[in-house]
Amino acid sequence: MDKIKYRAKYHKWRNENNYSIITNDNLELFFLDDISTEIYALFIEAKDLGEVVQFMIDEFGYDVKKEVLEHDVKMLIKKLRSLNLMEVV
Repeated sequence: MDKIKYRAKYHKWRNENNYSIITNDNLELFFLDDISTEIYALFIEAKDLGEVVQFMIDEFGYDVKKEVLEHDVKMLIKKLRSLNLMEVV
């Protein structure tokens, strides 16, 4: 697992019932579901993929194979970076 650190990058962030509304620097709106919100919130402070995956398993008790969770978090990071909502630090 790489040790690249990522950090959430947003202009404004608002939590609603089971989702978040986030705007980037261009004030475009993006919606995240509850699990994506949990993952994104973990990246408020710069963390690497392994730290986030392990925290989710330990603290949230997700009953999923670590490799599956790691893949899903990688895909979310890729999508958020393409939308300018996450950066490498």
